[in-house]
Amino acid sequence: MLSALDGDEVETLKRYLVSVAKPGPWLYHSEVLTDQNPEEICINMVRGKLLEHLPQEVPYNISQNIEIWEEGKNGELHIHLALYVKKESHMKMLIGLGGQTISRIAREAGGDLMDVFLCDVNVKLSVKLKK
Repeated sequence: MLSALDGDEVETLKRYLVSVAKPGPWLYHSEVLTDQNPEEICINMVRGKLLEHLPQEVPYNISQNIEIWEEGKNGELHIHLALYVKKESHMKMLIGLGGQTISRIAREAGGDLMDVFLCDVNVKLSVKLKK
């Protein structure tokens, strides 16, 4: 039985995959890390933080829109995303007591985006009620 933990049959799997692989041209240059554009990466990063910090169905009822995407004088990124919610109660959960939840999500997403884009990233999030 195959087990990555024990290493059982891993070599057998490798040999099988090599035997059925078909040669072909590379789809992307070797330096390309992803086929996502920077805006998609940003939206997915924020979505991940929403899933991490908000309960149950709330993150699935939030839509996002990038309102500002600017590069500063020193190469830093300034990103402002609007988060749209359908319910007042979801808005309160997203903002959190004294704005703590939304601030934490912005701070953590900005930190992760710094690692991805290799520059300083300032993320601002605003919450709006979708009517």
